[in-house]
Amino acid sequence: MRADRQSRSGPYPGRHAVFALALLSSLVACSKEPPPAAASSGNQSASAPSTQAAGASPEPTPPIVMQENRTQPPQPTPDEALAAKVKSKFAEAGLPALAVDVASSNGAVTLYGTVDSSQLRDRVGRLASSVEGVRSVANQLLIVRGS
Repeated sequence: MRADRQSRSGPYPGRHAVFALALLSSLVACSKEPPPAAASSGNQSASAPSTQAAGASPEPTPPIVMQENRTQPPQPTPDEALAAKVKSKFAEAGLPALAVDVASSNGAVTLYGTVDSSQLRDRVGRLASSVEGVRSVANQLLIVRGS
């Protein structure tokens, strides 16, 4: 009977309770609110000792201003921008599903990948050379039937 009970509940009969307790404690920890920020109005608490002389007017402290650090998304390099222009030219010409990678370096564009025919290979090369900013095209496209 003991082996029968152990097989139904497994070797750790309280594992469900431990799992539920762990889940509950993580939810409670996530729902706690952060502690309040220090007051920036310059008020001192009653228990803090005063360093001002009697009768002297307190100098106002400037408020603490938190500035958001908004970083701009990284801008593409000129080479990346030129490669993107070449790929968009392919899409405009009705060739969006090409298996062609475009690399660019100082206006020199290299085409890598596969195409179905020599006519398509030549067309892709001509389209790439027609993009503004392209100085030369190295057409490394391979012709693979059914690609």
